[in-house]
Amino acid sequence: MTPRTAAALWTAVGLLADHAYDDVLEHGDQHADDAGDWPEPRCPAEETALHLILRYAESAVDDDWASLTGRYADLPEHKDNHNWNMLTEILFQDTDILALFSKRLDGIEDPDTDQNRKLGIGDYRPQAWFEWFLNVEPRNPGRPFRR
Repeated sequence: MTPRTAAALWTAVGLLADHAYDDVLEHGDQHADDAGDWPEPRCPAEETALHLILRYAESAVDDDWASLTGRYADLPEHKDNHNWNMLTEILFQDTDILALFSKRLDGIEDPDTDQNRKLGIGDYRPQAWFEWFLNVEPRNPGRPFRR
């Protein structure tokens, strides 16, 4: 990941994290993210959050947010700056969850539908959003809340 791409993501994550922390204070901490080198979504809710972070960072760069100017001042240019498609390939096992946001695929979240079974995407109904994916280790439920 290039320094400028990382700065854009850092800016987006900071703003979205403030919103998330406010939500946790209001509604409780069920699945906050641990610190780590690379984000690894472990449930549909985390996967959606990471997609939102990437899209938010992309918009920040496209709209030339003033908050990025200071972060970019000392960072080198690189031909791979802001390669959002590459990041999507690296950070996600697949992009199945994005089907939930297509009006054309309404109902695909239900694992009992033909369309869901054909694609093999699994249970993305709201009650399953915090169920851990079977191929990853669950996060430590005792991790501290931090801001």
